[in-house]
Amino acid sequence: MNRQVFFIILNLYFLVFITPLVMSQEATHTIITNPAISGRCNKLSQKRKDKLEIKNKVLSLIKRNNGLTKITPDHKKSIAKSLSHNLMRLNQELQIVRLSIDHLEEVIIRKGCPGIQL
Repeated sequence: MNRQVFFIILNLYFLVFITPLVMSQEATHTIITNPAISGRCNKLSQKRKDKLEIKNKVLSLIKRNNGLTKITPDHKKSIAKSLSHNLMRLNQELQIVRLSIDHLEEVIIRKGCPGIQL
């Protein structure tokens, strides 16, 4: 009789305390992530990082060009003209890079990449 009571108490303990713990742990491990989605999101975020690096390089080149323009002597008109032309091209490149970054951010949002911080 004591043995039966012991097994009944043990079963009740298992049902009341152990089963909910096991079920909650299984629920957290059964979240399915599609590898195609995460791969695509990784590629998009890597492209965005690359574009941000290009943007930073272009900004530093613009800053360098402005510094060179300031120290260029007045009688060196061909150099000043070349620097102004270069500045115009760098500003165009900066505009293109900014547009492509904006486009990539929109694509990332539209694709629904989870956990991406822009």
